[in-house]
Amino acid sequence: EQADLIWDALFIQRSPISEATRGVLTTLVALGLEVHVKARDLKSIRSYYGSFRDQDLKGIEAFVEKVYQISGVKYAIMTNIPFDATETQHWRPKRKEYPATFKSALRVDPLLAGDKETIEIALKASGYGTSLADA
Repeated sequence: EQADLIWDALFIQRSPISEATRGVLTTLVALGLEVHVKARDLKSIRSYYGSFRDQDLKGIEAFVEKVYQISGVKYAIMTNIPFDATETQHWRPKRKEYPATFKSALRVDPLLAGDKETIEIALKASGYGTSLADA
């Protein structure tokens, strides 16, 4: 319902369109959805995305490949924050394998910023001590 309201406000009622809205439209056209964009047919656009989603992981990988091909991207770099429990749950306790089109980089902002509390919480949650004696 919220998406319908946003679509209506940004793509149906507004003219001229904003720079951000233009980016969305450019992307949709590049994906081959120009006919649906011109018709302002959100249902058909959702159906297009749904066709990938319905194939589970295989569909997601096909969509990513299509987007990379259209945009000329070879890979994307994902940042992982080892001190954020909501992120580490996706790759701990066992490392997750990703396709070669996704590379990983660690963000250590709390470490560089001296956020001792955040670091200690993360270490304790992983079963580690928080002092040099525990190392």
